[in-house]
Amino acid sequence: MRAERTVMLVLLAALVVIPPFLERYHQNVLVYVVLFSYLGVAWNILGGLTGLPSFGNAAFFGIGAYASGMLYATYRVSPWIGMWAGVALSAGLAALIGYLTFRFGIRGHFFILTTIAFAEILRNVVMNLELLGGARGLPIPLTSGDSLADLQFHTNRIAYYYIVLGLLIGGTLVYWKLKNSNIGLALMCIKEDEEKAATLGINTFRHKLIAFVLSAVMTSIAGTVYAHYVLYIEPTVVLGIPLSVQIALVAVVGGLGTTLGPVMGGFIVQSIMEYTRIFFSRLPGLDFFVAGILLIGIALLRPTGLFELIERLVPFKTSAK
Repeated sequence: MRAERTVMLVLLAALVVIPPFLERYHQNVLVYVVLFSYLGVAWNILGGLTGLPSFGNAAFFGIGAYASGMLYATYRVSPWIGMWAGVALSAGLAALIGYLTFRFGIRGHFFILTTIAFAEILRNVVMNLELLGGARGLPIPLTSGDSLADLQFHTNRIAYYYIVLGLLIGGTLVYWKLKNSNIGLALMCIKEDEEKAATLGINTFRHKLIAFVLSAVMTSIAGTVYAHYVLYIEPTVVLGIPLSVQIALVAVVGGLGTTLGPVMGGFIVQSIMEYTRIFFSRLPGLDFFVAGILLIGIALLRPTGLFELIERLVPFKTSAK
């Protein structure tokens, strides 16, 4: 336990202290790294802890982006308020989709296809809605200077990093508390054997619905921060299948069902994708190719994720995975 805390404190100190000394480009990469680490943590609640891999989380990411972006662009509603509109919409849609899929016993490959279909339907609807900018996308109006209320920082961009770092710390704590609670134990039982979990008196429907809604809410919050970081919402980016795959990839590479696995996966996968995208810009798609090769290699050599390697070096307690 002492070794675990030491490693976590050292990592946290490095994440807090080092970024301001980096060049602006590397700070930008770090923002995406930390943001996707947080998205991996959110995905891990459903895919890792509950054993229900979703490839439609881009839908909730896009909802968070569009809800806050539209409210700000039209009525100048602060993103911090608009964020909760996205959270409410995401929670409602996740509850609806979860109710329909879990009530009728949809699981496995059929659950994956259902989540993909949901995200694709939403993407096509948004692309044909002129109110949301259609296929052209939705630009976010610029402020005259840095503004925390408007979530825009033009001169001090490092502020975005500390916001997403706060999300990552908060999301990791939520996951850790959930995993070590009675609900987390029930979710892990469902992952191992849903039928046996039901015979033990666990309400599998209710617990799966809780995991689905919580994962969607956390993902939606990240969508709001992303929209006001790039200041432009493009439907093919925030609602596309590649984003859903990228989110899942972070958790799988790091380690499904582990607390720090998605954080490790985010730093590995997203760093590779960001730097290959820049250094090999003449070869579009190479970042996904490299990430795909990485996933295949890990699936063959480390099926439980790369966090297993850290566990061999540091004696983490099982409950802290």
